[in-house]
Amino acid sequence: MTPEKLEKERGVVIARHVKRLAEQYPTVRTIRKFLFDSPAEIVPTQEEAARLLGSPATQLLRKQDFTDHGIPWVDHKAKVVRVETCHTEQASWRDYQIRVRWPGGEQVIPARITLTDSHGRDPRAVTLPGSRGETPYAVHNGTWLWSIVRAAEDMAGDLGWSTAESAAFILTGNAPDPSSLDAKLHHPNWGSPVIVLRVQPFVDAKRVLAAYRAAQQRLDGPRVLRQRRRPIQQRSLRLFDFVEEHSGPFSLVESRRRRRSWGQVLAAWNRRYPDWQYAEARALRRDYILARGRLLRGMKDHAKA
Repeated sequence: MTPEKLEKERGVVIARHVKRLAEQYPTVRTIRKFLFDSPAEIVPTQEEAARLLGSPATQLLRKQDFTDHGIPWVDHKAKVVRVETCHTEQASWRDYQIRVRWPGGEQVIPARITLTDSHGRDPRAVTLPGSRGETPYAVHNGTWLWSIVRAAEDMAGDLGWSTAESAAFILTGNAPDPSSLDAKLHHPNWGSPVIVLRVQPFVDAKRVLAAYRAAQQRLDGPRVLRQRRRPIQQRSLRLFDFVEEHSGPFSLVESRRRRRSWGQVLAAWNRRYPDWQYAEARALRRDYILARGRLLRGMKDHAKA
């Protein structure tokens, strides 16, 4: 057996061991009993788990609402039919009316979601399993989704899994991919893409480097990857930072009235950096666009200057 195959099998064996431990984890059985009234009950498929998490009923109602009205965990359809936002000096909240239909029943159920109060509470974004991979959800305090997320976060810290992986295990019994080496691309809403490596400590360093380079190619392609490997010059870094400081990111500044003219930027740049002066604003703007493209390639909402 090759060293690479042996590493993969070792990763699978360890993953199975962790899954067996997780199944006996007291918190898992307690969580499932709380969520489903049975310590052994789970949602049969990943698709059903994603449908459960994506339901407005799960996101806005309490677990007790499901129990009181006899709403099945998965086999229901929910829709927000009315929402009203309210404010006082002490707090802000939204009053929802959610119509829930299920085999043999239909009910419009009210829900009040606190947005802010004296504790500064508001919904937070948490990444959970979705129908098209991991998806960010707005999690409101006190809802059934909030209960699931709290349980998943507690588990994640103990088992070394992500919150999304722990939530998937709680709901479906499916443990994370047993790969001993995993490279994923993460595209934040703002900022450059990030390569996230999860590596078992016994994996050979050459395989880690190969996985990282493969992820770079998935992100950029071979030609762009060669360009990225070339070091960017200090002048380009200073120029990008200077223009953004004086004019704001162009993806965020919509109004020309709020944007300093390129001529003003040129004059300010030449005063601060006399050794890197530009004769024309057009050349400064061109170099800024090139620097921005190299620094933020792949960034969402990559605006044209």
